Amino acid sequence: MKRKTILLFSALMTMLAAPAALAQLPMFYTTPGIVTEASQSDSQLPSSATRFIDKHFRGIDIDKCERYFAKDRFEVELNNGIDIEFDSNGTVTEIDAPSGATLAPALIKDLVPVKTFRHLAQNNMLSQVESISYRHGKFYEVELDAPAADVVIFDLKGNFVKFED
Repeated sequence: MKRKTILLFSALMTMLAAPAALAQLPMFYTTPGIVTEASQSDSQLPSSATRFIDKHFRGIDIDKCERYFAKDRFEVELNNGIDIEFDSNGTVTEIDAPSGATLAPALIKDLVPVKTFRHLAQNNMLSQVESISYRHGKFYEVELDAPAADVVIFDLKGNFVKFED
């Protein structure tokens, strides 16, 4: 009986100690899975993205820089509230002004074709642009802070396509 108690106690102690001992071992033979995103230093941004930020937002610090590996893109948040998305080459794919603000005309001019810029200026929409997105490599989507049309769609050549709500 004494022998059975000792064996049972030993088995119980082994079962309780095993997980703690395994937790101490390095995980050389396991993988953490696919990394989908990670915080990055702004030094990890492609050089064209860095040049874009330096040109248009000189003196404004980067609050957050994240890389999304699955989508092959970077998201940058500036401390003035501007959010910028870059592809892996450093090309702007989306830019958003902070809530209640709009994008500067000089910035818009650098991001869209001349035809698009002229259309926005001629129709008094230039001062209402909240965001610009490049969708599926097929068109530009310009979101406005306007009571009528919320979104204006342009093709890649800068031609007006349609308004959306």
